[in-house]
Amino acid sequence: MAGRRQTVSLNKNITIICKVPGAPNLDIRTMGIRWFWKNQTSDLEKVFEFIGDHQEAIRPGATVSLWRLKRGDASLQLPAIQLREAGEYRCVVVVTPQKAEGRVWLEVIASPDSKLFWEQPTVNNKEEKHAVCKSSGFYPPNISIRWKKWIQKSAQYQEISENIFTERPVKNEDGTFNITSYLKLKLPVEDTGATYQCVIWHKSWPTSQKLNLTLPRGASPDSKLFWEQPTVNNKEEKHAVCKSSGFYPPNISIRWKKWIQKSAQYQEISENIFTERPVKNEDGTFNITSYLKLKLPVEDTGATYQCVIWHKSWPTSQKLNLTLPRGESEKTPYLLYLWILSIPVVGLILLPLYFVWKGRYRDRWTSGNETY
Repeated sequence: MAGRRQTVSLNKNITIICKVPGAPNLDIRTMGIRWFWKNQTSDLEKVFEFIGDHQEAIRPGATVSLWRLKRGDASLQLPAIQLREAGEYRCVVVVTPQKAEGRVWLEVIASPDSKLFWEQPTVNNKEEKHAVCKSSGFYPPNISIRWKKWIQKSAQYQEISENIFTERPVKNEDGTFNITSYLKLKLPVEDTGATYQCVIWHKSWPTSQKLNLTLPRGASPDSKLFWEQPTVNNKEEKHAVCKSSGFYPPNISIRWKKWIQKSAQYQEISENIFTERPVKNEDGTFNITSYLKLKLPVEDTGATYQCVIWHKSWPTSQKLNLTLPRGESEKTPYLLYLWILSIPVVGLILLPLYFVWKGRYRDRWTSGNETY
């Protein structure tokens, strides 16, 4: 036998070694082989049998190479081994008139499938950011997960011992296990650009597995200011839209100001402003939109509206300007005035036509009476 223990990975093929030393050429018609299996909770069960020219595979797919058997190799081949098949395997070989037996313990292991990622914050908990280290499909359940941190000031990774929550391993239907570990970071995080490392140890690996995750550095907003097209049902308002996207961290400030010719400086606007909450993107950055609602008609045509954006990624605020087109507020009254002024013109055109028509009608009426 190949020592007292053999190890195989889940779903792999395995050859359990059993050889008769010093047997250069055997007559397999006069020999027999039986393979048995048992674990700590079951009785001895037959797996495979070969006697003379008869062979039987009780375990589906179990086989012994007859060509190798002639040279004294009675090794058992099992395809797609499962966790439940771990245990003691017993090889019994009879070469008349001799009999020998060997035993080996087969251990089945499964390596973790691990990943490290940032968890989306919940609606009720936006003051924390969670790094999640998840390992699944491993066996046996004994596993170790540690957290480390690297920043530019350090020459090596530093062990983290606080704000860590690691769940107990959870068993799957196939007998493997899953585990999840959380590292909680309070926002705002000072060390943007720091790398967090999840160190996983499992006996299926020769060394620990290390997964790295970098906290995004500050990302500057990409901002724009524009007039929004009015909806069909709301033509009494005009919206100035200030939109910033792709920024991090999410803390940002948006203010509105107004400049008109009569003023020597911009005036702060505090009414009719609606600013949405920052929305998180898949890459961890954020978007935000702010609306300034203007009632039509607007008195100050030609006024300039300013969106003032502050973010920590900039040394100073960014200012975007948008001018209300002249005549925007006068559009509706202008049409009314044009309609009023056109009435005399239309009257001057229609009045002569009326007299012409009246004259012809009277002539025809008169001639009609004379006929009768």
